[in-house]
Amino acid sequence: MKTLIIGAGIVGENIADRLVEEGHDVTVVDPNSTRLKEITDQIDVVGVCGYGSHPSVLRRADIQDVDMVVAVTDSDEVNMMACMNAAFLGRQDAVRVARVREPSYREFYEKQIEHGFI
Repeated sequence: MKTLIIGAGIVGENIADRLVEEGHDVTVVDPNSTRLKEITDQIDVVGVCGYGSHPSVLRRADIQDVDMVVAVTDSDEVNMMACMNAAFLGRQDAVRVARVREPSYREFYEKQIEHGFI
């Protein structure tokens, strides 16, 4: 499975490490080139420097070939936008997971899903 992880923090690194251990093909996106280099030096992943919510960065990360997107930055909004953009640019059957910590988003997005908007 080809997975795109957006966010090279502790959560992103741990997910990447686990998926690589299981034999998955992993790309990690983060704007911090130093942090990205640390991860790519430690784990067998491809690193793409940039903001994971930007369409141009998603394209550089080969979004059209990705089976799963996991957005785990420290920003709920970036995570949601990255998954929304991945839905438009990537495969329709790809799984998209956004780490969202703000509870008020849950009700809003449940209604969006219920009405078929997303």
